Amino acid sequence: MKGEAVPLQASNVESIGGLTASTASSRLPVDPGSLAARAALPVPPPKPQLSTPSTTVTLGGPKGRDEIPQSIFMGLNRDNKWPWTLSAPLPSWVTASPTSGTVDASGTSLSFSPVFNAAAPGTHSGIATVTAQVNGDTATLPLNLVLNRDKRLLLVSEWGIGFASLPSGSVLTRTLKVTDNFGAALPWTATSSASWLSVTSSGTTGSGAGLVLTADPKLAPLGAISYATVTLNSSNPDVASAVVQVGLWRSGSELTTPTSLPAIYTNLVADKIRPYVYAHNSGTSIDIYNAHLGTKVGTIPNVGTVLNEMTVAADGSKLYVLDTSSKTIVVVDLATASKREAWPLKTEKYSPLTLQAIRTNGQDIVLASDGTAYAKGQSIGTFPSSIGNVLFAASSDGRKVFAHGPFSTLHVFDVDYSAMANGILMVKSIAEGQPVFPSGTVVDIAVDAEGTALYTATGAPYLCSSVNPATLAFIDYLPGGAAYPNNVEVTRDGRVICGINGMYGDTDIWLHSPDGRVLKSFRFASYTKNLLDRQLAVTPDGMSAIGLTNDPQISFIPLGAP
Repeated sequence: MKGEAVPLQASNVESIGGLTASTASSRLPVDPGSLAARAALPVPPPKPQLSTPSTTVTLGGPKGRDEIPQSIFMGLNRDNKWPWTLSAPLPSWVTASPTSGTVDASGTSLSFSPVFNAAAPGTHSGIATVTAQVNGDTATLPLNLVLNRDKRLLLVSEWGIGFASLPSGSVLTRTLKVTDNFGAALPWTATSSASWLSVTSSGTTGSGAGLVLTADPKLAPLGAISYATVTLNSSNPDVASAVVQVGLWRSGSELTTPTSLPAIYTNLVADKIRPYVYAHNSGTSIDIYNAHLGTKVGTIPNVGTVLNEMTVAADGSKLYVLDTSSKTIVVVDLATASKREAWPLKTEKYSPLTLQAIRTNGQDIVLASDGTAYAKGQSIGTFPSSIGNVLFAASSDGRKVFAHGPFSTLHVFDVDYSAMANGILMVKSIAEGQPVFPSGTVVDIAVDAEGTALYTATGAPYLCSSVNPATLAFIDYLPGGAAYPNNVEVTRDGRVICGINGMYGDTDIWLHSPDGRVLKSFRFASYTKNLLDRQLAVTPDGMSAIGLTNDPQISFIPLGAP
């Protein structure tokens, strides 16, 4: 019968070319009409779907200061255009454009812009959903929105200023750069809290002469330190103020010749706004000296158990001291000369540690030579793992940090901080190199306030070196000097002091002009005695040098005004 399958019986059908009866019965009964009917049935299209290369939109940039919009490109798996809309309301800290339109397989763009003044500093997240309607079907595309938002600040190139008025000369003026950490041109105003300190009343960030501070000693008391704060504000309420701490020492008397006092000390550091130096003998307390008078003026008791390295905060408000016994960084309030708190060290990988206090993007940070950075008592990040057991030097704005690491290698880093994500330290390597004679051990490094001049004290070839701070290429040796350089310092006005571990010569420190000429030379230690490694300090006005020797003694040398 036409159109019907005729079954073959296995009993009477031979195997033909490998085709058995059973396989023949399954292959031969075919209804051509049924196949044609099935081929004519329509194939349903896939469900409508929106897609994009990334469903996360991050605003604010890597530092939380970038106001540039970010776009996504989305497409729909349809040839014809269909309407779409963006869910509302969006988080208050973001706007979108457009919020509706049409989309097909060729795709369309959607842009998101941050609204920084609608969000607190930190990291914020939210969801936005794109919805498209296609013939009664709904396609959705959830988007993760993230805003990195730094605290917006006025910044200055220095946070602590020390002035002095002495019979032999004075340092009474300083000019600071003022910037907006978001990189904009913002108008600012400045006020001084003291009548003896006048300041530039207004300006614009990133341009003009900057902020000029001028002290009038006639309006300050004699024989005392006078203090002032300079406050900078912006008319933009979203921008935090900047505060500069200033000290003025006015005296009718001073040291006129090198003066030494018998004392056993192991560590020495200078203040940022006062004519003070702080010294200890690895014990429990720290002595305070007025460097212009060469006199002890106080003691900070019960700081720790076994004290070691010290560093002073950028604005002169705090002294950070390493206590190797309790494995902490002790914080001393310099306004009250008393211990405030102690921060536990994160690691003990390198001992002893060196410390460097900086303020970058408005945040006070203490760098330890094991590579760990601390702020507010917590570890906030690390330097590259290859950097350890190093010496530090930093520009006054805290952005350029120089480190001398193992194998006589110098490093320069750009260091930044952002308030996003509960606080992030960002360290970028700029250069590294070996600019000095490889067999010479670098004992000390120093940089000028702007980070534009870098110097090393190297055990061989027995001279202090000038190094390019951008490339770390060797520039030249400083004149003067002898075996064995073990200290180098830069005054605020750019003069350079090179000191040596020299027991028999007439000189153990040389004072150089910013262009490298020898101006003066002095002797700190007695005959057959020497200046201790990295124990040379300079007052913030640049008029006095202080050093520790193995006589043992603490020595004060008047350098004079620049």
